[in-house]
Amino acid sequence: MNELISPPALDPNDVIGLVAVIGSISFATLTSLAAAIAYWAVNRQRQETLRLAIDKGASLAELQPQQPSAVRDFRQGMFFLTTGAGLGVALGISGGLEAAAFAAIPMAAGLGRIAVARATRRLAT
Repeated sequence: MNELISPPALDPNDVIGLVAVIGSISFATLTSLAAAIAYWAVNRQRQETLRLAIDKGASLAELQPQQPSAVRDFRQGMFFLTTGAGLGVALGISGGLEAAAFAAIPMAAGLGRIAVARATRRLAT
């Protein structure tokens, strides 16, 4: 009853897996934290600039930049298109053609956004 029970020996493969999991979670957390801090800093600078402009007498309507719908749609379309292409390559390498077919969804959404942007631009002129 008084025997000491020794813990099992630690396998090096278990340690590598544990370090990989902890490292990836830490990296994701730090990346998210850095993005949140950057967003906060940009917002704070924008609010400071708006406050100073209002103090000098500028109206709020002329300070807010309005992004045209065509420009916004084109940017979103390019984002979806490139995301779909990257997803298709990644899934195609790892899972074959059947898995890569899921990339067609964001690519189709991106092509649709780009088509809407072009149509909006043509109607505006």
